[in-house]
Amino acid sequence: MRITQKDIYRILQMSDQDAGKLFKKYLKAKQGENVDVCTDIEEHLLKNKPKPKKTETYHKDAYFVYNVCLNYFEETLHPKDSKTRRNWLQTIDGLLRIDKIPPNELLALIRKAREDEFWRKNFLSITKLRKNNKDGVKYVHYFQILFKKKEAPKPVNPYARNTKKASDKDLQFIQNMYKKQRESKNQ
Repeated sequence: MRITQKDIYRILQMSDQDAGKLFKKYLKAKQGENVDVCTDIEEHLLKNKPKPKKTETYHKDAYFVYNVCLNYFEETLHPKDSKTRRNWLQTIDGLLRIDKIPPNELLALIRKAREDEFWRKNFLSITKLRKNNKDGVKYVHYFQILFKKKEAPKPVNPYARNTKKASDKDLQFIQNMYKKQRESKNQ
């Protein structure tokens, strides 16, 4: 095994105890004793081999939703580092895959929440959507209910009379009919 520059850097990062043992063996080897320092280094490198970085795979629409969502938040609220960006993407991925919310509905919820006067100040990050409120309800479900209530038309009472405003002609016609009825009763 050939020791590279990266390996040397990793050796420098080893614990003091391991480095001390390795240094003692190196001193013994320098004094002429038959000690194989390279084998110890190779063993240490194999034992402490860095794990390959895990690549995250997200829902096919997660990146699209993420990029559109950025338009609804001020520049100062955008993720600044890769960790925050990853958290936003994981949240969006969870909303799409686990909570089964369609991308267009998710975007509409985020847009409405950011346009709402109260929620604009309190909804500052996408990660809030998968968190629970004090009642134990996820904010995404809370927003679904809240914003559907605002859009829902008023229920129609089938027993209520037609409350359509009458025009002036309609009012004159009704008054004339009423007068004629009274006159016919009086005669």
